Amino acid sequence: MSDKLAIVGGGPVGLYLAIKLAKQGHDVSLFEKSNWPIDKVCGQGIMPSGVELLQDIGFNFSRENSYEFDGVEYIDRDLIVKARLETSGRGISRNELSKELFNITKNYSNIGLFPNTRISNIKLEERKYSIEFDSKYHSYDYIFACDGLNSNLRKLLNNESNRLINNRVGARVHFNMPPWSKYVQVFWNSGVEAYVTPVSHEKIEIAFLWFDDKIQKGNKLDEKLFKLFPKLCNKLDFDKIEKDFKGHSFFKYYSDSIHVMNVFFIGDAYKFLDGITGEGISLGMKTASLIANNYHNFKLKHKIKIHLLYLNYSIWVYLALLLSKHSTLRRLIFKFLNKFNWPFKKILKLNDLKI
Repeated sequence: MSDKLAIVGGGPVGLYLAIKLAKQGHDVSLFEKSNWPIDKVCGQGIMPSGVELLQDIGFNFSRENSYEFDGVEYIDRDLIVKARLETSGRGISRNELSKELFNITKNYSNIGLFPNTRISNIKLEERKYSIEFDSKYHSYDYIFACDGLNSNLRKLLNNESNRLINNRVGARVHFNMPPWSKYVQVFWNSGVEAYVTPVSHEKIEIAFLWFDDKIQKGNKLDEKLFKLFPKLCNKLDFDKIEKDFKGHSFFKYYSDSIHVMNVFFIGDAYKFLDGITGEGISLGMKTASLIANNYHNFKLKHKIKIHLLYLNYSIWVYLALLLSKHSTLRRLIFKFLNKFNWPFKKILKLNDLKI
């Protein structure tokens, strides 16, 4: 017997979850406050475990919509640390990722798509929550909140706490130029990082992450950020920059619990650690896959497995944030990793565990 399921939020994790659940034969309603394809300020590299999960649901990576990268490279002025991945990752723009996932959902007659639809409220009825849209309450067996960093369902259910680390801010821009490397490159400065991700054979993304007290707010934010990375700027053709520079505000909250009765919180709606290691989409899909397979009988062992995935990821996140803040420590560690490469390769592998 199929369940009647609702997913709130049509980003990559919400679309992926809808496809997983539909493949199991369930009726799925997917609600999105905007329309597809959906853009977002984020890093646009997907590590190998995430690539595998997407391919499992029929995602078609091609030369036109993505770029295969072989590893990760850290650059701090004269110091370079790099490691190859065991299998390739993929760089893909968020628009292309959203468009391809949306196209897959249209192959399933048991997925109902509701663009431009906001969930305005939620209430408890007979031991489960119902959601309100179009001025009516609608009952579902299970509801999956995939509505992002500023999850409205998380607020409505009073299921959020403040993050303890300092506020971090992000921005991104694209250049219409061929990639110069088969690696995702991360350029480091004090409290600021610049990520270079090839997203096709003719386009790269530059994404910035920083502690909000490191950059003076105001006009010409993009110029201020680029000036911190002269070595990167020397590689860029600014005549080929797109007019799509966008910023993202603080990452403030996370969910206290992964589920409240019949409501599950997944992806950034559950927990966002930091974009510094680029595992957000993969981590969200791993959690979505575990929940899709076990939501009907969700037990402590499943919760622990998800907790351990985030704990494993968080260890490297907090180490990386420490390196971002303290340049002397960072350079000492980079010098060590430059001579002895295996620890960095091991870190990348541990940071991309399969479920």
